[in-house]
Amino acid sequence: MSPNADVGVEHARTVAAGAFHFVVLDDSGGVWSVGGGRDGELGIGTHTQGWQPARRVALPVPAADIAAGDYHSCAATDTGAVLCWGSDGGNELGVGVDRVFASAQLMPAWPPLASISRHGLASCAAGVDGSVWCVGDGVLTGRMNCVGGPAPMADRPERIAGIQGAIDVVIGDGFACALVQDRRVQCRGSHPDVVPPPTSAAPWPAAQWVQGITDALTIAGVERHVCVTTARGTCECFGMNDFGQLGDGTNRSSIAPVLVALTGAQRVQAAAEHTCAIADRGEVWCWGRNVYGQLGDGTHVDRPRPVRVAGLPPARDLALSETFSCAIDQFGDMWCWGYDTSGGLMPGLRPEATRHGLGYAVRSAGFGDRLACAIDRDRVTHCWGESWWGEGGNGSFSRRNPGAVVVGANGAAALSVSWGPPCVIDASHRLLCWSSIGGLDPNDPPRRTWPTPIVWP
Repeated sequence: MSPNADVGVEHARTVAAGAFHFVVLDDSGGVWSVGGGRDGELGIGTHTQGWQPARRVALPVPAADIAAGDYHSCAATDTGAVLCWGSDGGNELGVGVDRVFASAQLMPAWPPLASISRHGLASCAAGVDGSVWCVGDGVLTGRMNCVGGPAPMADRPERIAGIQGAIDVVIGDGFACALVQDRRVQCRGSHPDVVPPPTSAAPWPAAQWVQGITDALTIAGVERHVCVTTARGTCECFGMNDFGQLGDGTNRSSIAPVLVALTGAQRVQAAAEHTCAIADRGEVWCWGRNVYGQLGDGTHVDRPRPVRVAGLPPARDLALSETFSCAIDQFGDMWCWGYDTSGGLMPGLRPEATRHGLGYAVRSAGFGDRLACAIDRDRVTHCWGESWWGEGGNGSFSRRNPGAVVVGANGAAALSVSWGPPCVIDASHRLLCWSSIGGLDPNDPPRRTWPTPIVWP
């Protein structure tokens, strides 16, 4: 097809491209498909080889928006319903089976989201209605019904029973914890240092309240520990403490919250084996493992109590990876220390904070495996580092620099970068993700090199 070919659709409003097909939305809400349809991605009821002219997709109501993956297509209506067609070979349509649909199928969307947290092959999100949903690790959704043995995977989001009014959610090794509106914390799953496991072969327990936390303001957690800041200015942590990441001056793990040796805590962020917090005057304190200099005190000595990061202006946000840490100052510059394994902001080991101006004011940031992403103050998303699986979000697989923009992820309100695909929650509370390295769809979907709305039945 030539770059200027007429596909025969009048009054076109939006176009979305897949691997070998296009989907067009016209001004009346009609959806048209053109291109290759071997896997049913044209939605015309057939599986056709070769290039096909534009044909209208039979939808029950007019569409308000469209999206296309490599071998499937979706349309959203004004009521929030989502209809999809094409290949589900990698569970990208979310029906949990390997099927091909040649005509539109109703895919009710994941509810509008407020926040998302991801770890390993699992994802959890808090809806704007206060509900919590998880996909992936079956322990989180209560699929393990007896003691021992692996939990079956949840191949589509399932609502976590017993959690209401969630503001934020964090996820770790086999557990998820939610901060709820009355400022308490609930956890679901099983980890011997975080959530007590069941004592008998009974149905998996519902979400449990974390005792002693009644005034939490922010929450952070990953791997094997969780921390909160409170209205009293304290920071409290629970979970594994082998490197002092709980910050109470010991290396004793605790399933009950312990008080961090820090006052005036305003915000906390956790990595696998270290933790950092912002105190009331914007100073940054870190504790836990320090082999890479990720505590920012100029040494490589583990610290079971908080140490102040020297040389920083007042910080307003934090972003941590397993091997390095960054603070975002009031002007949107990033200050980082440790060993950068993500996007190449700084070479080698740097146990002292170093300023990094990226050419735009950073609002928030996150780090994955050889990848870093940030949302700027205009809510434009940027990703840099390796893009072997399309993590750069611009349709290519080449390495990107810190100024690179993720196409189609503007208006971002929240960011999630993990081992799996990068994701943002946009201004309409939709979840958009790109690339294809597990962690979101258990069956590892085909490559999404552009931000794609994620829907499940």
